[in-house]
Amino acid sequence: MTALNSNARIAVIGAGAMGAGIAQVAAQAGHPVLLLDNRPGAAAQAIEGIARQLGKRVDNGKLSAESRSATLTRLLAVEAIEALADCELVIEAIVENLEVKRALFRQLLQTLTPVVAEELSEPPVRDMDEALETFGPGADGIEPLLKPMVGGAHPVNFYPKAAAPQRH
Repeated sequence: MTALNSNARIAVIGAGAMGAGIAQVAAQAGHPVLLLDNRPGAAAQAIEGIARQLGKRVDNGKLSAESRSATLTRLLAVEAIEALADCELVIEAIVENLEVKRALFRQLLQTLTPVVAEELSEPPVRDMDEALETFGPGADGIEPLLKPMVGGAHPVNFYPKAAAPQRH
């Protein structure tokens, strides 16, 4: 797999804490990012939350106002999976429910041609790996990303520092 072009459009599906964090990190890295969630308005709310977090960093002198503005201009909330058609990378960060994930992957395989990355904490990666068999021959874009994780490895969490969950 080759490195992702720095101007590549990235889609993040799921606008919860993980999805918003991934979207923020990708936008701060210079990528245009489309954020999609099945809850109407959730993606826009996530971007508003990112704007607030970045605003606090500006207020604390940890980020320039220009960087905040540039990051926010690269974030776009969308309401339909078809809006992701020209993205070069799709990252899934939805609810940890295997059936819901399977349904989403079926939709993605019918709609998109990019590589799809999967943020997993639960269900176990082996369950998603086994689920690939239900997708048939079109699953080639997903399989290379999941296969190396089978066997206990866990993907990295993509929380930006300002949004990282606090442990007590």
